[in-house]
Order: sequence, then C-alpha cells, then structure tokens
Amino acid sequence: MSTGQRPPRHIIQDDGEFALELAPSYPAAQAPGFLTRRCPRTKVDFGVMGGFQEDEKGWCSDLAPPPGSKTPAEPELLVSGASCISAMVSLWQHRRRCLTGQAV
Repeated sequence: MSTGQRPPRHIIQDDGEFALELAPSYPAAQAPGFLTRRCPRTKVDFGVMGGFQEDEKGWCSDLAPPPGSKTPAEPELLVSGASCISAMVSLWQHRRRCLTGQAV
C-alpha cells in the first residue's frame, strides 16, 4: 500500500447504503468498528454515523445525531456492557435512526 491510500476495508455487514466496518489497525477479534453511510447510487461516503467499541464494562455502541440537528448533541448510547456481537447488532438494527432520530 502506498502513502496516502486508505487501508483495506473490513466490511462485516453491507446493505448498499449502510456498512458496518472494523477499524483496520486492530486485530479482528479486538477491533472497534463504525457504521458508515454512502450514496447508494454513486457509492460516495457520507461519513461515520455511529460506532461500537470495548470499554471497561464490555462492548457498547452509539449512534450519531441526525444530520442537520439544530443543537449539537452527543451520540445516543444504544447498548453498554454487552458482547461485541450484541453491540454490532444493536447498531445495525438502529442504523436508519441516524437519518431521522426516530426508531424504525
């Protein structure tokens, strides 16, 4: 890989608009990850919409506030003290909420 190139993506779930990815600089079993959103037509990334990571209680996941929120807000904690799989599943289940702030 040459300088300036993005490391290979480790995508674990993808529906064409949202993708769950592992952080590339960690061993897979310990890797935090993030939820990205992209334009389904052009495949251009819109950015990171949430993430999952391990903390002192276990694994947790959070979701960014919807784009265009009038007041700055902290990410919404979805689950804490869970298994890695539970944190990923929770983030994936709530992925569309990052667009509206409403549960789907």
